[in-house]
Order: sequence, then structure tokens, then C-alpha cells
Amino acid sequence: MGGVAASAVAFALYARVDWPWLVLGWVGLVPWLVVLERVTTLRGALALGWLMCEAFVLAVFAWLPSAIANYTGASWFVALGVVVLVAPLLQPQFLLFALARQLARRYAIAAANQGAEVIVTLSNDSWFTFGNVPRLILMISAFPSIETRRPQVRATNTGISAIITPTGEFLGTIAVHERASLVAAVPLEHGATTLMLAWGDWFAPTCPGCGCRVAHELAAAPRRAATAAGD
Repeated sequence: MGGVAASAVAFALYARVDWPWLVLGWVGLVPWLVVLERVTTLRGALALGWLMCEAFVLAVFAWLPSAIANYTGASWFVALGVVVLVAPLLQPQFLLFALARQLARRYAIAAANQGAEVIVTLSNDSWFTFGNVPRLILMISAFPSIETRRPQVRATNTGISAIITPTGEFLGTIAVHERASLVAAVPLEHGATTLMLAWGDWFAPTCPGCGCRVAHELAAAPRRAATAAGD
């Protein structure tokens, strides 16, 4: 809960679109990602993703319950309940990322370290066929291939199915609700290794350092410009 709350507060400040809070856009998700990395079960990852959906919407769109209440005439508490109910639909990326990250760590990375050369994904995506959600799921699904440098054959019951290269490119796709066959040569990179395979999930811990560095450079820029102008 602490990581979720910290990320929510960071993005609430970032949503003010004012200096110095803009820097938080670089590191706002780090507390949540650190907690997510410690979760070892699929149920726990989904719960943490759902909590982040709720926290993000309530923090960034804190004005939304009042707007709904004013527009509909409903009480503020009813409007708040509606916002809480639809929050995962407004910001589904946290839920989907938590799910994809857990599955990737559990299967793809472990299998690649044991010598697997191709990732084969069979996914029931029938729950998420609306809007841009299938495309978002497909994009997230490409990350295990990028992280492990293994190609991926992804088959779903409702789409989007795809063949993904080790660099995350799509050799071909089958759209949502499209009946089709996809044939392609899957490129292999024998014995390829990556920082993710060697060091694990190193990205989240390095984000705070990078964010602090960027903040330092941005803060120092006006002083350097003033010094240069004085010279």
C-alpha cells in the first residue's frame, strides 16, 4: 500500500503541470514498481495493479466525483462510488502491466535462462476487445521478447495475435475478431543474453537515480545561463 500511495501522490503533484513537480513524471511509478517486483503470485500482481488504477484515478482526477455530482445531481458519495467502480476502465494499463510483468517474470525470463529460444503465448483476450485495449495488450506482450531477445508467437482467441521478433517488431498480426492464419519465419538468436536475463529487473531501481540526475540538470540550467550571460 505504501508504494501505491507514494506513486499516487507523485502523480497528483505531477498533474499540477508546474515546476518542480514535472520531474516526478520520470520517477512517479518507481515506488509501485518496486512493490510489484516483490509480489510472487498472479493474484497479488492483479490486486496491486487494481489498487494502482484506483489510486491513480483518485489522485490525478480528484475533481471527477464533484464534476459528476454537479452534472447529474447525484450525491458526491454516489459519484465517488462510480469513479471507484470505473477506475480500472479509465486506466487499465496498470492492471495489464502488472499481469504481463508477472507472467513474463514467471515464465519467459526463467525459461530463457534455462535455454528456451522461442516464447509461445496462448492468451484469452476475450475480456478486453474494446477500444485500444487489444493494441495495448499486444504492445505490452512484446516486452518479454525485448527483455530476453527471444522471438514470440502469440495466439489469442479474439485477437490481436502476432509474431514478434526479438527486438519487439511485429512480423504480422491478426486483428480483433478476424479469422485468419499467419505464417512467418521466426528469427532465432542462439545464446543471446540481455541485462534483464543477467541482472533481473534492474530498470526500476535505476529510475530514481536517473530522475534525480535530470532534476539536478534542469535546476542547474538557469544558473548556468545566468553565469554565461554575466561572463
